[in-house]
Amino acid sequence: MRGQGASLTVTSGKSDFDATVGVDENGAARNGFSFSSGVKFDVIGSVLRVVPPGENTQSAKVAANAAVDEALKSGYMDRAISVTSAARAGVSVWKVYGTKKLVPVSVYIYMTTGAVAGKE
Repeated sequence: MRGQGASLTVTSGKSDFDATVGVDENGAARNGFSFSSGVKFDVIGSVLRVVPPGENTQSAKVAANAAVDEALKSGYMDRAISVTSAARAGVSVWKVYGTKKLVPVSVYIYMTTGAVAGKE
């Protein structure tokens, strides 16, 4: 299938597998996954920005796009996939998910300083 909005209809056959599968913000397919009601999505360049319901980044001095740039500049990742707000040790951070040589990695960027808070 190609193109946006393409669909496939199966009119007959046998099913050996029945599951509801969703794809999370990191691109991983997970059984029974769906985003909670009220989640919003933006796109920053080629990075998915996940905005949880009730997110308040008004006090953030560093924007999500700057956090993505810093995560890439840090050398901890070579490709960013998604960014969302999070808390790390009680401090507000941006969680930038991506890959380094195809290995998944998360880089945390302080919302107040733009410095790297850690990586996983």
